[in-house]
Amino acid sequence: MKPSILYVSETVPGNTIASSVLIYRHLTWLEARGYSITVFPYGDKWKSQNLPGTWKVLSTTIRKWWYLPYRPDSILRWVRYRMLLSDYRKAILETKPTAIFTHLNGQYYSGFAAFLSEQLGIPLYVFYHDNTEKMNYTSNPAMYELQVAFNKRIVGQASAIWSISDQLVYPGTEIKTHRVFPVPELISRKAVWKPTFSTSPVVGFAGSLYDQIVPATIRFVKVLEKLNGKLIIFSPVARNVQLLQEASQAVVVMPVNTTRFVCEYMIDHCSSFLVNYPETVAGMPWIDSNFPSKFPQFLQTGLPVLCQVPADSAIGIWCKNSGYTAYTDRFDEDGTAELIRQTTDETRWNLLAQESIRFSETEFNPETINQVLIGDLERKNRSGN
Repeated sequence: MKPSILYVSETVPGNTIASSVLIYRHLTWLEARGYSITVFPYGDKWKSQNLPGTWKVLSTTIRKWWYLPYRPDSILRWVRYRMLLSDYRKAILETKPTAIFTHLNGQYYSGFAAFLSEQLGIPLYVFYHDNTEKMNYTSNPAMYELQVAFNKRIVGQASAIWSISDQLVYPGTEIKTHRVFPVPELISRKAVWKPTFSTSPVVGFAGSLYDQIVPATIRFVKVLEKLNGKLIIFSPVARNVQLLQEASQAVVVMPVNTTRFVCEYMIDHCSSFLVNYPETVAGMPWIDSNFPSKFPQFLQTGLPVLCQVPADSAIGIWCKNSGYTAYTDRFDEDGTAELIRQTTDETRWNLLAQESIRFSETEFNPETINQVLIGDLERKNRSGN
């Protein structure tokens, strides 16, 4: 029988950003290796994602008039799950799922995925990308505890948990938690040294410019400006981009575009790429376990990827353990200038570029990353339990 994945989540897999695109890449990779894919999305959110025509979508209704209210912390949660199973059991079983996937996010469909796994006897696999408790509820202890309790039921039901970093692990699930780094889109063309880099470094930035990293980014760009450099930024967070522009004339703003376009643009125009965080983990608590997907993605360009992050962040720990060169946990002017100057010398630039390519072809190669999924799926199939 052809292996079949039923993906149940409020996070619709699509070729977009964040967890949506990471899960999309995993599913398309698995489909290319013989798995059929069925998506059980929340309402009609999937319609805007242009999902592959080979995927089956079990279109659902968010709410029917006879549904009782949903409450994640009461018996009404289980009432809703039983109603959903009653309404969609036939359609679900027709797809003959051999595995159920979900994304540990929110307080609804990930729980339903665990419920389905338990009721139908189908193994559950969980993508674990962010510590949502810290991201969303650090200042709300009651909601924090509710999210923890909700998530514990899901990871407890899981056959395997695919965590984005070594630090993102629920206590008691260490044995079945396996690291699955953010899977990048392959970029075959690589950057090459340009003589202008020696006098005018051009640093690229892409993705969400969170409020918490604005101060550190402003300090970085002011040092970059003193070195006759500029920062090219692609970010949807317009208000924070404007703050950078107001702080420095060295900021060049580009309209948001696809991952491939941004990578190709930076190959042509940049001397390096920046991954940065606040000076301390306390300034952005979830970075102690979150691993930035932009890091493996921009290694694909062959550009040096500059990491200015706290030493005790997940990526800071990885940089130290891996001997990664283009890394600093210093945020003062001298430390920033030293980091940038690594990319203004041709010999050093080439060494950093080679390092990017080496890591992109080993630890952060999509094939290597996805082998973890295949290993867990096949191991479960062999064990039969």
